Amino acid sequence: MTRGKNFSTNQSATQFLNGLASWFNNNKDISIAECIHRKLSELAKENPVVAPGYFEGRHFTTYVSDIDRLKKNNQVSEMEELLVNAVKATEDESKFDGGGVAPHYYNELAIMYRKQKNYVKEVAILERFANQKHAPGVMPAKLLERLKKTKELLEKHSDKTS
Repeated sequence: MTRGKNFSTNQSATQFLNGLASWFNNNKDISIAECIHRKLSELAKENPVVAPGYFEGRHFTTYVSDIDRLKKNNQVSEMEELLVNAVKATEDESKFDGGGVAPHYYNELAIMYRKQKNYVKEVAILERFANQKHAPGVMPAKLLERLKKTKELLEKHSDKTS
């Protein structure tokens, strides 16, 4: 069965298409989702939305599949750049509407930095998250706990190199 996100009438075209693509998430429908995603990227270039929560004409929520593709292709520097832009966009939207930041992009950066054993950057992105108003859910508490553990790891690592 095909299922996806519900639609709202106050969405941009790119958000609508992103939600529509979520309806086609099984292997046999992946080409449909990819076509929809290409169209939303095209629309964002033709008619970019400039508002809190957007960058390069698209809402930050429309970049999840781009990040997944970059991760799959091991394009680390491009992925980091995209994630940093998504973090800024979620922070801008949170400041504008007071709803709190989405934790997904912070988490992805923390995972990436951990794989690189770059504990300084991991702590920095998690502290950046900690200093924001958080959206509801279980992920904020997990990221705050991760920050505590990463600080301990950084301290141990620093002791070994001193």
